[in-house]
Amino acid sequence: MVLLFATAACGDSRPKETVASMPVSKSPLHDSARARSDRAFARRPDTFLLHVDSQRTVGVRDAPLTVIFVGQLECAGCTDAVRDLLPTLRREYVVPGRIKLEYRSARAPDTNYNARFAVHAAYCAALADAFWPMIDALAASREEWAHLADPQPRFDSLAVRLGAKPAQQHKCTEQALMSHTIQLDEERVASAGIRILPTLIVGSEAISGDLSLRRVRMVIDAALAKKR
Repeated sequence: MVLLFATAACGDSRPKETVASMPVSKSPLHDSARARSDRAFARRPDTFLLHVDSQRTVGVRDAPLTVIFVGQLECAGCTDAVRDLLPTLRREYVVPGRIKLEYRSARAPDTNYNARFAVHAAYCAALADAFWPMIDALAASREEWAHLADPQPRFDSLAVRLGAKPAQQHKCTEQALMSHTIQLDEERVASAGIRILPTLIVGSEAISGDLSLRRVRMVIDAALAKKR
């Protein structure tokens, strides 16, 4: 059985935030209040990353089936699937409320050097609710950026054209704010034993290799039939 979960669904696996050390107060009451405040801060959800995580999922909350696409954006087969397969799934299954569709990034080989920069730019664009348009645009233009020595300006410009705020996108990419999210994706993909890209996880079944629309429809329809 292959299982991949969104960050919000598996609980917060990110390292807990730590609070900077403060001078010790001589007042026990003050210390107690500060301790309660620190504990509340440590338990506070990371709304910044939760928003990004939610943007990678499209579909109604109570959809009967979750479908997860696993790929990386410099893999030709992956970008073909993003360009040709995923829009059809969104139109035929997500919009009618039949599935939720999630995107997860797999580790790219060293030869696909720009793949991580590409998905990082897409996760940054998610802050402006532009994740899926960015993924679509990156897949469509892969041949234009895959071999660039520095693709970041192109990625930032593309994100801004799709609605990202220039300062926000630049800060996100310059400070690599999404690197931990990408690392978590890669670790979950590896732990799930996925070796072939792209892979589509339909419920508990993983399919790869032939991701033709005909085959994917058959697998999804069969999984939905079991839910009835």
